[in-house]
Amino acid sequence: EKEDEKDEQLVDVLWEHYRNFLDSAVAENDQDENENDPDIDELQELIDIAKPHVEKPKLNASSFQNGNDSDKDIEAFFASWKSTKDMLPVLISVAYFHLADDAISQYLMQQQQRQQDEPSMQDDNNGQVTAEHIQKLLIESLEWFPYNAATWSMGANFGRMSQTLSLTSTRNWYERAVQAASGLRTRTLEVLSVSSRDESDEPKDEDVAQKEWIELLLLNQVLGVEYEDDEDGSDGDNDDRDHNSKMEETTNTTKETEKFQNEYDDNGMDDDEDDEENETANKDDAFENEFEKESQDVDEEEEPGRYGASSVEATARFMSAMLWSMEGHHDKALSHLKHFPLSHRLHPNVWKIDTNGTSTSDNEPPMEPPLIFQPKEGVLPSHLYCGLKKLFSPDSSYWIESDYANRGYYSFFLEYDESKRPRNLLEEVIVGHLLPRAQQVLDGMKDRNLIAEGTPTKICGFEWWAHTRPIQANLGHNLHFDTDESMLDQEGKVTHPILSSVLYLTGGRPSDSSDPTSPAGATIILNQTPDSEKSADFCWQGIPHDNSFLLFPGDRLHGVLPCPGNLESENIPTEEPDTLEAVIHGFVPPPSPDIPPPHRLTFMVGFWTRNVPATMKNRRLYGPCGPLPSPSKEHTWVGEIMNGYNDHAKDKKEQPITLKPIAATALPSVSPAWESFQPHSSDTPPLSIPHGIDHRFFVQGAPQCFRQSLFEDRDEIEC
Repeated sequence: EKEDEKDEQLVDVLWEHYRNFLDSAVAENDQDENENDPDIDELQELIDIAKPHVEKPKLNASSFQNGNDSDKDIEAFFASWKSTKDMLPVLISVAYFHLADDAISQYLMQQQQRQQDEPSMQDDNNGQVTAEHIQKLLIESLEWFPYNAATWSMGANFGRMSQTLSLTSTRNWYERAVQAASGLRTRTLEVLSVSSRDESDEPKDEDVAQKEWIELLLLNQVLGVEYEDDEDGSDGDNDDRDHNSKMEETTNTTKETEKFQNEYDDNGMDDDEDDEENETANKDDAFENEFEKESQDVDEEEEPGRYGASSVEATARFMSAMLWSMEGHHDKALSHLKHFPLSHRLHPNVWKIDTNGTSTSDNEPPMEPPLIFQPKEGVLPSHLYCGLKKLFSPDSSYWIESDYANRGYYSFFLEYDESKRPRNLLEEVIVGHLLPRAQQVLDGMKDRNLIAEGTPTKICGFEWWAHTRPIQANLGHNLHFDTDESMLDQEGKVTHPILSSVLYLTGGRPSDSSDPTSPAGATIILNQTPDSEKSADFCWQGIPHDNSFLLFPGDRLHGVLPCPGNLESENIPTEEPDTLEAVIHGFVPPPSPDIPPPHRLTFMVGFWTRNVPATMKNRRLYGPCGPLPSPSKEHTWVGEIMNGYNDHAKDKKEQPITLKPIAATALPSVSPAWESFQPHSSDTPPLSIPHGIDHRFFVQGAPQCFRQSLFEDRDEIEC
């Protein structure tokens, strides 16, 4: 009896620490941003108290080897629970998950701060969170509870972003998150359903505690499943508990803890059962008996409650589909996509780069294909090309001073006056070297009657912007249209530049390389406009080669496929690791901070036939088509591009020269561009598409969905 009393006291103390942490997270969300942080110390105290009294479970070497074994393991796991004390390993695992989540947020902030610090300050590593520390927290979480789907999913994304897991290992982690989440959700809801139906007048305290632990630990934290009451509808969009969104947008998922306590998921399962059937009832020796019941004891027509889908499973399945697509295993990708309310995906042909450089379709494209200028010596002379690479290098002042990592889409508009000489490096690049190629393409389109009669073709301005994406750690860029954002907001009109373009700076193959593949993601252009009534038939592939220049009609749907790096160098295994322990300990050391990772660096220009800012009611700095700021301490990059251009003597030496003609090359194309499919029919609610990692490679309702997206969430759309 004394031992039982001590066990009860231990459980109560540990649960109090955990609830204190949750309460502090809720209080933090109620305060102004950054005023308070969740009390992580509560979690560390919980772990310090628990570990001397709780034995770490032994890892089952055969776990996750196949779906059937996983189901059996999960069944055995539930059967071993007799009281809340038996759930302490799950509590410890969740505590380590939150510690890892907090450490990842600090790690990302450090990486961003590192770019802004002087080199002399970067040698001070005191108090710095390391990738190795995060790995240890993730490993501890999984060793205490190997079915912690949230840890598998978050660890996969951290490994991908920090490049401490190969793409193959990352996919393995996501697959284990899927297996754990799908199996746990089904069995957990069955247990709660049985408990709700075996009612008595006064539930026991232990039964109530067990239900609370199951809901807060398994459903809310491990699975990201929310309960929806009768007053909550399912019309709204679900802001998923998406750890990949946190990694991509450097937000802290611990700040979302309030969702798992007090809020409800808008994507809950519809259920017409009475409220009385969902109330928790008492059952003597609940855990011993409930876990041994067979599923046929439960009335099949009675659903286990209005619980939504697992957002952790949604993220893991979506990322698994993305990674399988990158590896060319499209059947395996489709098996995940069918769990979402989707109707189309980019056709498998699109993911396969045409290594012959010719069209893979027997039919000719219905329009003049996009063109690329790719001379062996490069489209820009070396001094301008090197100048742009320096200006937009990943650690340059441009990205820091423009707050690129945290800011939405922004660009700069230059009004073109052919009578004026270039005033800075960018004007010289655009006016002296890119504009003539754009005019060459326009002339060719006019000669072939590919421009509608009456369409203005005189270029009067340029909109430019730049992107930098780390290779392998980046998922590409969403399919989108280049538009005049202000005209869309003010008048609801969809307008485009007459030509859009991409100047590839780094990340691709050398300009004189004959290798048709590239570690950087391909630019894809589809023969689809906002007014298209059917999905695109063709997709063109722009393979990045450094110092090459791609041009295409400005109203076409386009995007960037994920940047895989050199997949062939990974020696992708044909078999899964032998043991679960081998998977959990599959991290490798992160790349040296002294060696910057390769980036896919691109410079984009939209060529306009009207002065876009002239119709803007609210033109702002670092907004769409914004003005170029004046050189200052806050904008040193502007001074850099102007350096030397006020030297009239130098101007006289650098008179404009007549560019030699460059033959443009048609891009390889594939057909078809889209593949339709039917989602699974299931009694469980469909998974919600994770917003933060949705690049619209997999969509519902093509092609109309792309036009609709122009008018939805205007503040969030990034073109």
